[in-house]
Amino acid sequence: MQLSYQQIGVLSDALNRLDGSRVTKIVEGKPVDVFVSYHLAWSARWILAQAQGKLQRALADFQSTRDVLINHHSNGTGQISAAHDNYKVFASEFESLQRQNVNLDIGQITLEQLKLEANEKAGHEIPISILAALQPLIKEPIAATQPA
Repeated sequence: MQLSYQQIGVLSDALNRLDGSRVTKIVEGKPVDVFVSYHLAWSARWILAQAQGKLQRALADFQSTRDVLINHHSNGTGQISAAHDNYKVFASEFESLQRQNVNLDIGQITLEQLKLEANEKAGHEIPISILAALQPLIKEPIAATQPA
């Protein structure tokens, strides 16, 4: 699967957020913060965990290359800002780096494995932003699952 470094960052963030979230619930009349996880098939959890490992390695490569760009364009200071003489060239090269595609061997899952209905019934729906970011990992297109 080919993903740009920018897509890799978005996908990795979505997988992090898929771990669950803190919500405030009223327990015995008092607000209590609890951690709520999403329902996922065990097979999806394993595939997503493997994907996250590969995404993290790709992001580490991206960060290393970004650091090289910063050092090069900052004349070795390791810091660059919009006021720096070389900033425009750095920004252009950084944007190119973000768009650079990386070939990753990442497994895919089905919408069924995301247990969307079970999460909805539990009152803890997977946010649309996470679903949108996960699209490269979904075997069937979202449109194919829509009723006619």
